[in-house]
Amino acid sequence: MAELVWTGACDATVAQITAAHPNSDGDGSDVWVVTLKDDVGNSFSITTTGGADDATVAAALVTAAGVAKTEGNQPWTEVTTAVLIVAADNNFQVTADSAGVPFYLEVSVSGGAASAWVKRNPGDASYTTLTWSRGPNDWMVDANFDPEQVPVENDTIRIPSWGTEAITYGLRSNDEFIDWTAGSIPKLGGIVAETGNSVTIGNSRQPLMIALDGDGEGNEIWLSGTGQKFLELEDTIAGNATDIFINESAPSSGEAPGTSLSSTSATVDWSVYIRLPVGGSVGLAALAGEAMKVNVVNLEGTGTVFIGSGCTGSPVPTIVSGILNTYCTLGNVISDGTWTHYNGDSGTIDLQGGIATLLSEDLTLQTGEITINAFVQLNIGPHCAKTQGNIVNVKVVGAQWIIRDPWGIVAEWEFYDSQPGDGLITFPKNRQFTVAAIS
Repeated sequence: MAELVWTGACDATVAQITAAHPNSDGDGSDVWVVTLKDDVGNSFSITTTGGADDATVAAALVTAAGVAKTEGNQPWTEVTTAVLIVAADNNFQVTADSAGVPFYLEVSVSGGAASAWVKRNPGDASYTTLTWSRGPNDWMVDANFDPEQVPVENDTIRIPSWGTEAITYGLRSNDEFIDWTAGSIPKLGGIVAETGNSVTIGNSRQPLMIALDGDGEGNEIWLSGTGQKFLELEDTIAGNATDIFINESAPSSGEAPGTSLSSTSATVDWSVYIRLPVGGSVGLAALAGEAMKVNVVNLEGTGTVFIGSGCTGSPVPTIVSGILNTYCTLGNVISDGTWTHYNGDSGTIDLQGGIATLLSEDLTLQTGEITINAFVQLNIGPHCAKTQGNIVNVKVVGAQWIIRDPWGIVAEWEFYDSQPGDGLITFPKNRQFTVAAIS
């Protein structure tokens, strides 16, 4: 276990050269597939069918790769292919056109019972020309850390307050590009991005894949900084520390939040504590196709948080201040900020201040499940609840409230410690409702 400080300071670049041998059984029924990926979310596959021997297959794939490059299919536009002959083997070789810019190669074959790919690694005795990508900004290059080593199990990563170098490459750190035998990424002890850093991590199409061991105190994620950060949390051990603390974030850029988190684990309940004193934005499974199981969300500050439709686990949000936009089913909600609920059901709603706007068609709140405890503006939208009257009851405690229900969604009201003139309710003409209690 070590603490590694991210520097991004590798000063030597090497172009990646990777190869694989199509070991054909010669029956002519094989379908050979090569998929190339990069660190900005591009992926494209080429295929060839048949092939009496490895020379035929390798040559056909080189031709297919050339066509893909000519037609502008990324990332084939960024590499050059050739047949690499070593001893009697004809290998399909891929070389990066730019040093320090890695690619990810995946291969498969179907049809021939005895056909198989044999993957070649740099360091293999007979393949001395093969190399892994090396350059600055690469998470999987040792010279980008101090001390100089690639992260392994239980290491803690620190991005210092003075950090500026982006983490642009090596994002798919469980991919076969790192090691043909790899399939999982090392479970880190934790990751800390200190306040003030301007390091950008990943991008909206390809986040940095990391995992946590989470076994012990302090094995958490702390994120701060003014650079956008995109993380996908993989294979973290369920039941161990799964807390995420975000104390600073960049603002949104287009549809992408300043800090974006997702998770591939359906068993880990993440608790997220967000403090944004100077604005910025955070997204939890907020981008298309993302998912994340979230237990607790606590928001304070002046920033904006998005809990996306990919969030499961019925997260329980507490909004001390700030702006929260929710698009999934929630647990019980406590809000003293600005909250807008677009999709999904909810548990009880306790409004302690600020503005709350309910727009979801999926709300099935029942008696006593919305409580207004202070100066609150509650807006109930036209599509809120599929059937008029699903929101049966609103309980109002105290004075100084504004409730806008122009479509008559609320069927019953209760008022406690309220006096005439203390609040304002708007509702449609001729709408009948019940006042169940006044005290």
